Amino acid sequence: APGPAARRCARAPQEQTSEQQRLRIMFATAEVVSRAGFQAATVTAITREAGLDPRCFYRHFPDKSDALRHAGDLLFGHLVAVAAGAFVIGETWPERAWEAARALAQCAQQNRTFVAALLLEGPAAGMAARLQEVTDAFALFLQEGYRSRGSRATPPDLALELIATSVFELGYSVARAGESREVPGLLAHVVFI
Repeated sequence: APGPAARRCARAPQEQTSEQQRLRIMFATAEVVSRAGFQAATVTAITREAGLDPRCFYRHFPDKSDALRHAGDLLFGHLVAVAAGAFVIGETWPERAWEAARALAQCAQQNRTFVAALLLEGPAAGMAARLQEVTDAFALFLQEGYRSRGSRATPPDLALELIATSVFELGYSVARAGESREVPGLLAHVVFI
């Protein structure tokens, strides 16, 4: 999360202050939505959480749906980058899949508030299609596995999508359980699937 609310000062460039405010709003949106749910979340609660004036919210986002979508894009971009960076570490596909899954689980654990807000409340904010795009992006990590076994036939895209969706369902169940379940503890299940 970004540091304390950035107030405009003579030494801080306007772009830096503006980006800091934008990040504070996205993080606060995830926090409020994960606590209260999307429908009950208000711009007032979000700006209070961010330590900013409500007018600042509307300079960056037209509504809470847009703020949550941008928070989702920030998280999803980070998750894909972390998983892809870890994927290239292993020498064989199973090692790469394990490293990517481990990095993804650790990143999800470190960003539980974001993950909970987006997996549990994202569809209420109109993000169902975006969640599907992210699932499809992670399915790409599975393609190489079939080539590494010398198989000429690749499974249909639907099979890969079902595998990725099953992994996301595990994440969804952890988010629903709240703090009582740890994401890294599911690593073996994710890799098995």
